[in-house]
Amino acid sequence: MAARTARGTDLYRDAFAASASGDELLRMGWHGLRVYLRRAREAIGSGDRADKAAAIHAADRLLVFLQSIVAQGGDAELGASLTRIYQALQAALLNANLYDNAGALDWAERELIALQRSVSGALKEDGNGEPR
Repeated sequence: MAARTARGTDLYRDAFAASASGDELLRMGWHGLRVYLRRAREAIGSGDRADKAAAIHAADRLLVFLQSIVAQGGDAELGASLTRIYQALQAALLNANLYDNAGALDWAERELIALQRSVSGALKEDGNGEPR
């Protein structure tokens, strides 16, 4: 049953991704990451290893998906920066998973918030500084 639910979720995500703009996908992805980070933090606090593993796994899958968006994007400099950030976030997830390190998740959430703030203005403009 869980495999069918996961496959259905993947199909829904893929269909939605095909209809959303890259900017929308980034914003939704970052929001989703923050949700998974909070779930993992709560699971570490309560000692629930299964929930921690599920939340960290979901966050990692979402990061892989976001990296695929970056790979398809046109701005090479932004893509390289996002790739480095996503790799650092994956390292934080690994640290949190291996060592029950809630501090790594706190760091990752702070970085995501900073990323959202710094990129939000750029997403509202085209390459010439004009609103999209």
